[in-house]
Amino acid sequence: MTTPFNTKLRELRKNAGLTQEELAEIVGASTPSISDWENSLPRPRLQKHIDALCSYFGVSENELLYGDTRNLSFGLPIVGSSDSAYLPYLGHAHAGEFDDPLTIDGAMVEVPKSVADAHPHGRVVIIDGHCVDRVANPGDLAVVDPMIEPQNGSMVCARLNGELILRRMFRGNKVLMLSPDSYSDEFEDIIFREGEDDRELDLEGVMVWHQAARELV
Repeated sequence: MTTPFNTKLRELRKNAGLTQEELAEIVGASTPSISDWENSLPRPRLQKHIDALCSYFGVSENELLYGDTRNLSFGLPIVGSSDSAYLPYLGHAHAGEFDDPLTIDGAMVEVPKSVADAHPHGRVVIIDGHCVDRVANPGDLAVVDPMIEPQNGSMVCARLNGELILRRMFRGNKVLMLSPDSYSDEFEDIIFREGEDDRELDLEGVMVWHQAARELV
């Protein structure tokens, strides 16, 4: 599967009128490496090669690795994941104060291939705020799967009046509650009562995987 990096590098090289051999010499890599970068690998393994490519072509690292639709650093690659894949980016899920959601149309985010294979309909969110900090913290990546039926206590990503939020979900008799899971007591339950609430709530998926921000490099 090709990635935005493969396409972007091939485009930059051809626009510069370079062969793969010539580009390899410029950046201090082998010709097979250039071929791999243009066809399969999600990024060079060595930062010095990324820096050399960015310097020569006059592009940012984000533009090189993620293409023109990517202007947000996700702190990739995933540590310990030599076999990776990509899932669509959904946005920032607020685990605390509400704010305007940050979205990038068409963006794809690198995740372990095992996660993408197990959850092909999954989408990636970046966690904001501290209301689920017993589980995940600001800056962490999470995958939510819309195909999984949530159970009581499931960590879910929902869209409340257009804003993405991450909470634990509990169902009762004509009541649905989205609860924080935090070390702090400053966060309150969000409670919906059947027939008594006109707020718009849509379930985006159950959280099935997350990666701590400190483990992203």
